[in-house]
Amino acid sequence: MTHPVVDVVIASYNHAPYVQEAIDSVLANTVPLHLWVVDDGSIDGSRDLLAGLNDPRVTVAMNSENIGAGETFNRGARMGGAPFIAICNSDDIWHPEKLSRQLKVIGGSKAQDKIAYTLAEYVGPDGGPVPKDLPVYRSGTFLDVDWDRYRWLNQLMMRGNRLCTPSALIPRVVWERVGGYNNSFRHLPDMDLWTRLFQYADPVILSEQLIKFRFHGGNTSSLSGQTRFQRRCKKRAMEWEKHYILRRFVAEASDDIFARVFLGDTYQPDVGMLLQKFEFLIGLESPSAAQIAMDHVMDVLTKHGDQPDFTALDFQKICNLRSLNS
Repeated sequence: MTHPVVDVVIASYNHAPYVQEAIDSVLANTVPLHLWVVDDGSIDGSRDLLAGLNDPRVTVAMNSENIGAGETFNRGARMGGAPFIAICNSDDIWHPEKLSRQLKVIGGSKAQDKIAYTLAEYVGPDGGPVPKDLPVYRSGTFLDVDWDRYRWLNQLMMRGNRLCTPSALIPRVVWERVGGYNNSFRHLPDMDLWTRLFQYADPVILSEQLIKFRFHGGNTSSLSGQTRFQRRCKKRAMEWEKHYILRRFVAEASDDIFARVFLGDTYQPDVGMLLQKFEFLIGLESPSAAQIAMDHVMDVLTKHGDQPDFTALDFQKICNLRSLNS
């Protein structure tokens, strides 16, 4: 028996018209794989279709209730043990050589420090051109650039995600190190995941459209049919998620990674990193970044006391605050 090289996970939810085509496209790949399909409480007939699958390369699990795409995917990933984990949306279509070409570009099945992505072709509900009345990502949404992890981390936190998530092929050792998806994120779970993964692995983009990214009006990211209040709530939620991602990175990333991502040639080796982080964040002239700067300095000084380069008194002077003891 050949052991799987890749665990492919499909988190399925209300995609009965499309999920069989997604499954067939995955199984058409020639790389040894196992497909884990986890349904997240579908009510459109998907569960009956999935229950009828009969292929030794496929395992189907059903959530007893809707728990969210992130945790559903995590559940599928935990079931396997292959050295790589691949993401496939339940409404997308893979090229039959997607996995083999990705493994080749990262150096084979033993590579553990690279995450492979591809580009995507946009298609409509029937797999053909996207109808003009459907909202679609603009051309060039997914970047085709040769950047290292530090440049990508800067891109993610300063300008947003430009990577095609359902094309990702991820070393399991890196996935398990960061803990997979954070299920509390509704709008930017992928951006959150990449900012954690890229602290340990470099992204590699294969300049080929090896998945068909389907638009059908029911995509989870679609704004169609939303009220003005719902769109406003989504905007605020996305702002909070961006704030959280940057705040966590500032708190958790090593000084070396922070300097490579944000400081570059402005890094001063003779100045402490707490002060340099503070100055960088304040320099962004963003209320959110300023709040992160204040919170981070306060957390460090509260937990660890005065730093050699930055004391509580220095902080008070910078912020024009009066000491409580004065």
